[in-house]
Order: sequence, then structure tokens, then C-alpha cells
Amino acid sequence: GILLSLISAMQHDEVIWSVINQNFCSFKVKTETQTFCRHKFNVSGLCNRQSCPLANSRYATIKEENGICYLYMKTIERAHTPRNMWEKIKLKSNYEQAMAQIDEHLEYWSKFSIHKCKQRLTKITQYLIRMRKLKLKVRKKIVTVNKKVERRERRREEKALVAAKLTKAIEKELLDRLKKGTYEGVYNFPEQSFEKVLDDKEVTDEELDDEELEEDEAFVEDYAEEDLEDLFDDGSWQDAVRAVEDGDDGDDDDNDDDDDDDDDDDDDDDFEDDDNDDNDDEDDVIDIMASVASVQDPTSVPAGTIADPSLKDAMTNLANGGTYDESADQAAEKREADEREAATRQRQEEDRAAVQGWLQAVLQREVDADLHAALKDGTVLCEMINVIHPDSVANISRSKMAFQQMENIGFYLAAVEAYGLRQEYSFQTVDLYEGQNMPGVINSVIHLMNLAKERGYAPETFEAAEPEA
Repeated sequence: GILLSLISAMQHDEVIWSVINQNFCSFKVKTETQTFCRHKFNVSGLCNRQSCPLANSRYATIKEENGICYLYMKTIERAHTPRNMWEKIKLKSNYEQAMAQIDEHLEYWSKFSIHKCKQRLTKITQYLIRMRKLKLKVRKKIVTVNKKVERRERRREEKALVAAKLTKAIEKELLDRLKKGTYEGVYNFPEQSFEKVLDDKEVTDEELDDEELEEDEAFVEDYAEEDLEDLFDDGSWQDAVRAVEDGDDGDDDDNDDDDDDDDDDDDDDDFEDDDNDDNDDEDDVIDIMASVASVQDPTSVPAGTIADPSLKDAMTNLANGGTYDESADQAAEKREADEREAATRQRQEEDRAAVQGWLQAVLQREVDADLHAALKDGTVLCEMINVIHPDSVANISRSKMAFQQMENIGFYLAAVEAYGLRQEYSFQTVDLYEGQNMPGVINSVIHLMNLAKERGYAPETFEAAEPEA
């Protein structure tokens, strides 16, 4: 009796509830409408006097662990040993039997505790049944998707598709060009595509008849270099030209043997059969011999026909029995390339001088001949457009910092576009700042000059100061 009195003094439910209700409790959760309790043994989940597991020395609740329901009971007699305060009783899996167990163990408890335990058991049993049904039901498995991997794979597929289409297009175009005879030398094509087309081409060539090959070889042998040299040596090249044009073999000897006449007749028949295939070869021979004739007989060639000295030397060498040298053609091509390059440099220098003079006339001051150094910071261009079209660039930076100088160039490009310069005549900022395309910058300024002239702007003539002696 003394022990129970001491325990009752220690476990005073009203005092505990007054402290919890009016002061702080770590399990209390307040919302706008109601107050809840997060204590794991709370039977209803609400924070009130009857449902609080701390302020009731006699308390019961239902908990579910791994699909099994347990009845937890707390009494005042076990308050002195907190580790053994809750008595745990396993309930039957059958719902009716579990309800009977609750009635048996809570026979002398309050109706509120019995009702709340049975209500909690019912809710737990219902969601366990739903869980079992969902497990038995076949459902789609939700799998997380890595967006980064998905994007990478999609980009790889797109690149592979583009590469496949490009390879097919190259093969088709290469095959068409080879069939048309466009390429006669060696070109740097993709190795696999080139080998595949060559294999197809070899299969096509193998279908040619051996007889046609022999006939072609026999026809070429009639115009070998030795025969041409003999014609040039004995001076009968003009008869050979006429013989080829007339379809004759150039043989004027009427005392040949009968066997030779038969062979000539057979050769003529073969020549007539292959006339369509060998027209180009015959024309080439006629052109070569006619060219040689023009060199040997200058009176038969109009003035200026062989104007290139290297070509004349090459034709003279052929007429004298020599061989054709490609160095003459290479020298002529190099000379033409040098002339084109010199003309381009001269035109660019003229444009540079014109732009420099126009800038000096607009600004009425000296401008450095090195336009890249003069225009790199963008200030000269901004000042120029402000003179042509006032207030085009409001703020011109004089700073030496790279980004501000590039900003000046950007202001100028925006101003000339607003002035009316077409987009194709403009340039990029790096073209001027890094000097990547100075001819393009100069060309853009020239188009701006023409546009200003069309709109009636004419700067005053600028006279440069004479250098002091």
C-alpha cells in the first residue's frame, strides 16, 4: 500500500497534463484547425486529455509491425520501471479473434480505451488487406530515368544518323561522278566509300569482252610514238593528218602483197565497228598533229595562236621528236596564280588607301595607315558614324580594356545597321578586333561610303600636314 501511494504521488496525471497542455511538448503539432500528437503510442493521433499516452497512467493502444498487430498496455504498477512499462500482446491474424482478445485483456478498462483500440485495429486490418491486394495485382514498375544519360544517348543517335546519311550521300555522289568519268586522277575520298565504289567499278569492267580489249590495243598501236617520230623525220606528217581525217592508213604503196591487203581490209572493218568508241582518241591524235603542224609552219597559224612561250617551247619539243613535259604547264599555272595574287594585293591596297582617305576626310585628322591598329579599339569607327549620322553612338569608351573596345565595335555595327547598311555587308567583332578578316572590314566601310554618298553626304577634303624638315 505504501508503494502504491508513492507511485500515485509520482505519477499524477492531472499535473502532467497541465504541464504538457499549457507549456511545451515535443510531440505536440499545432495546425490552424486542430492539434495533433506524434507519439508512437498515441491511439487516436490527437492531442487531448484522454488520448495522451504521457498523462494517462493506464493506457492501451494497437501497433502494426511487419504485418502483425500487437496490443500495448500500460499500468500504474509498472511506472517505476520504464523499460518494462508497456506490456506487448500479439493479436491473432483473424479479425474476429483479435477483437475477442481486446475484449478479454481490456475487460475492466474504460469504454473510451476499448473503443479506440478496436477502431484502430479495424483501420490497420483494412490497410493490410489493401496492401496484400496491391502486391498480388500486376502493375507497371516505376523506374527512375536519368535525364543526363537520356540526352546523351539521344545526341549520339542523332549524330550516328547524320553520319550514316552523309556516308550514303558521299557513296552515291562518288559513284555518279565515277560513272560520268569526272575524276581521272587520285583524290582524297573516305577510304571505305572509295574502296566500295572501286570494287563495284571493277566488277563492271570485268564484263568487257576480251575481243574489244584486243581491238583497242591494236588500234592504239597504229599511233605509237615511234610511228609519229618517223612521220616527223621524213616530213610526211601532213600526209598522215590527211590520212587520219580521210580514214586511210597513210600507205600509198600499191605493190603490197595480197595478204597485207587482206589484213588492211580486216583492220578497216574493225575500225568502222569501233568508230563510236574511239572517236575521242582519233580527235586527240588529229589535234596533236595539227598543233605540231602549226609550230613547224608558222605561216599557217593565225597571229597570236601560241602566245604562251612555254607552250610554244613544248610544242616545238614535240615536233622535234621529244616527249611532253608537264613542267611547262605547272610553270604556266604558277605564273597565272602569281598574277592573280598580285592583282588581289593591289586591289586590297587600293581599297585600304581609299578607306584611310575617306576616314581622314570625315574626321578631319590623320588616321594610321595600319587600319587594324587604327580601328581595333572601335573609337574611330564610332566617331565616323557619329559624324555621318549624329548621335548614333551615345557612349564611346576610351578604355584600353579588351571587352570595352569590343563593345565599341558592337555599338558601331548596331549603328550602321540602323543607318541602313545591309547585313551581308557587315562583319563580326572578332574580324576587326583580332584581325581575322580585315579585307571584309575594309569592304564593309567601302559599302558604307557608297551608302553615305547616295544619301548626299560628302566630306570636306582633308589635306595632310607636311612633315617638318
